[in-house]
Parts: sequence; structure tokens; C-alpha cells
Amino acid sequence: MSKEAEQNVVKVNAPALPTAEELMKRLLDVTQQLADSQKQLGEAILESRKPYVDPRVLEQKRRDNEERKRIIEAQMREKIARKKVCPHIRDNGTPNIKWHQHSNNITLGVCGTCFSEFDTRNPDDLKLLRQDLKSVKNMARAGDHARRGAILEA
Repeated sequence: MSKEAEQNVVKVNAPALPTAEELMKRLLDVTQQLADSQKQLGEAILESRKPYVDPRVLEQKRRDNEERKRIIEAQMREKIARKKVCPHIRDNGTPNIKWHQHSNNITLGVCGTCFSEFDTRNPDDLKLLRQDLKSVKNMARAGDHARRGAILEA
């Protein structure tokens, strides 16, 4: 360069322009920030779509469930007590339990007085069935595959 050309160049106090590597680094940083903000925006949109549930409503549902549970437990205790108290015998002294052998070979019975349920898989209920041979003979059966006398053999 000549001296004249050097004299025409004006010096400034501005920093030098960034290099290509610095520009790529800045671009990657901005892209990462954009991705993070988009993720936060998506989470915020999902959160905003959740319906508002009043805490008082949740508390009322919880109390209702507890009350329902107490009622069911009381009914079960009453049912067990009714089954223990009832003699399951008619006025003429014959048993008042109607038995039915289902297709899966499970035999169930119902008392005509207290409407208690009996299941021969329970040893005490099986003993009740075996006490009255007429019940076995008159038992309802679910088709040909439910063999007569299978209860007595068990």
C-alpha cells in the first residue's frame, strides 16, 4: 500500500466483525433458547387446558366416598348377622334354602326367609346342603353337564 492509501483509511474504535464460528455459536444459542421457550409454551398450553376442579368439590367427593364405604360395611355386617340369626328352616321344619348347581359346577343357595347366600365352596355351607338329601335331589341344575350327585361325591 502506498502512503496515500494509508492516509485515506480512517480508523474507528468499533470492535471487529464476528467470525463465522462466532456467528454459528450465537445461532446455536438462539436456536436452543427458542426450543426451550417453545417447550415451556407447550407445557403452559397443556396446563391451561386442564379443567379447574374446586377443592370443595374434591373434599365433598371424598366425604361421599367415605360415607358410601361406611354404609356398605354396615350392610355387610347386617347381612352376616341376619345369616347367623336365621334358622333357614320353614315353619314345617324343612330347610328353606334353594340350591342351584351352575354350569361351572359351583353350587349356590339362597334362603327364602333371610335371603342369605350360600356357597358350597365354604365348608359350613356345604354341610348345610349335605344335611338335607331332598335339597340335593330337588336342586336346580344348569344342563346335562352338571352331574347329579357331584356334591355328595366331593
